[in-house]
Amino acid sequence: MPPSPTKTQPPGTPPDDLAGWYRAIAEEVAKGLPNEQDRRLRSITSQDYYRRRGAKLIERRPAESEQDFAARIKRHTPITRRVIDILAKLYEQPPERTIDGDKAATKWLAEVYDATHADVVLQQAEAMSLLHGMCAIQVAATGDPASPIAMQLWSGWHEIVPFEAPGRANRVAACVTVDCCDNQTRYTLWTPDRFDVYITKKLTDGQTAGGRIAAHVPAESGDNPYGILPFAFFWGEMPSSGIDEQEGLGPFLSEWNHGLDVEASDLAQAVQKYHAPFPVAYGVDEDVAIVRRPGAFARIAAADDESEHAPEARLEYLQANLNIEAGLRNIGEVIDSNLQALGVPLTAYSLESRHLPSGEALLAEQKPLADFARKRRPLALMVETDLARACLTVYGRWHAAAGGSRGLSPAAALKAAERPVLSLLWPAASIDLPSAERDREDRSAVGMGIESRVMVVMRRYGYSREQALAHIKQVADDEAEVAKLMPAEDEGQDEGDDNDNDNDDATGDGAGEEDDTEDEP
Repeated sequence: MPPSPTKTQPPGTPPDDLAGWYRAIAEEVAKGLPNEQDRRLRSITSQDYYRRRGAKLIERRPAESEQDFAARIKRHTPITRRVIDILAKLYEQPPERTIDGDKAATKWLAEVYDATHADVVLQQAEAMSLLHGMCAIQVAATGDPASPIAMQLWSGWHEIVPFEAPGRANRVAACVTVDCCDNQTRYTLWTPDRFDVYITKKLTDGQTAGGRIAAHVPAESGDNPYGILPFAFFWGEMPSSGIDEQEGLGPFLSEWNHGLDVEASDLAQAVQKYHAPFPVAYGVDEDVAIVRRPGAFARIAAADDESEHAPEARLEYLQANLNIEAGLRNIGEVIDSNLQALGVPLTAYSLESRHLPSGEALLAEQKPLADFARKRRPLALMVETDLARACLTVYGRWHAAAGGSRGLSPAAALKAAERPVLSLLWPAASIDLPSAERDREDRSAVGMGIESRVMVVMRRYGYSREQALAHIKQVADDEAEVAKLMPAEDEGQDEGDDNDNDNDDATGDGAGEEDDTEDEP
């Protein structure tokens, strides 16, 4: 990070020389962000393990040749991906959003989020925030009134570097996005006033130095048309003590994943080299050709040795005594112990049908995940407020200058963006139970009056309220159509019921009394 020019100022005071602070950042960007390389490399490693590329990260042994290393089996266990996906549950059932006191802005925001698949972007952003400690969603104007906003996710420290405001360690005042293409790296420095692009020279084959040095490209730089940083940062934890403290689970999971991969690869190599039996011929002349026939004995001649102690010709197999089961069991025990330390239920990681727990046991084991997601809701509200503000501001500033707005005027958008009060209505956290127990729980909730059928449908299928109402209406319409298709069957059933009643009446009271007598002890 560049030094702050306002170390002597009280926290929160605007810097005396903000332009000088921006120049310090620009100089670091031109050098290729040297102060951020360690953290960016850790982030790249975490991303590789999350993307299931861990096999390529297994190192060559000191005494191993390149040929042996290339031929060696390399195993990868996707534990990093699995853990992050289990923990990132917040947006499995996205919330309903309302901008308090502004129905027009609420409607516009819902349409924009539907068009940009914002819930999918936010779900992936939550996963990346847990992995890297930080990620960001960039908002841009498209110029298309029908779909005015575009969103892009920058996954972590390797793709975006935020710079904290001087005197305010938990507020982002500038950021640099990093993207690589065709052996070149492009850095874009964003401030509320400008965006400046820096591009490296194209790397050549075998180049090992100078690849990060970038030159400013004035033709692709310019004034920031939005007047704000068009980003919403999603933190792994609330950055109360500063954004530099945001690391995420990635380094821990990567180190753990690497150890598992090395152990699994060593085990695979041992099986490959030593588990297959090694044939040995004793007391056989070198010129004798041994023909192996599956299911039949191979006849061989003894060595041409007439001495009294000449060895008898025989064939045997040598096989190492490998305890493969113990090696696999050790890997499984390491995974289980670390999952428990992370608070990840074993049933969420591996739910075997032969060990399926009861509904109450499953609720108890899965409850930590629901609690974890619930605790992250205030953080999500902060993120979504920033995202809504960015969308409204980008739309309002762009279309105020370019025109062509539709649905919401630029002035109304900018007014809503000034201090948006966003409310999030989250669906009730739920855990899938075995079907019979889930049916019983739902009937009980409806019977007690604490949930409606609409709420049950929303929870079961992940629907919004409108979708749940449409689902219930469709069920009723379908049942009415089925009733029209099968009137004869229903009438026949009714006639059968009437005949049964007639037979009961014909039996008389005596039969009933006889039955009562037989039932007496």
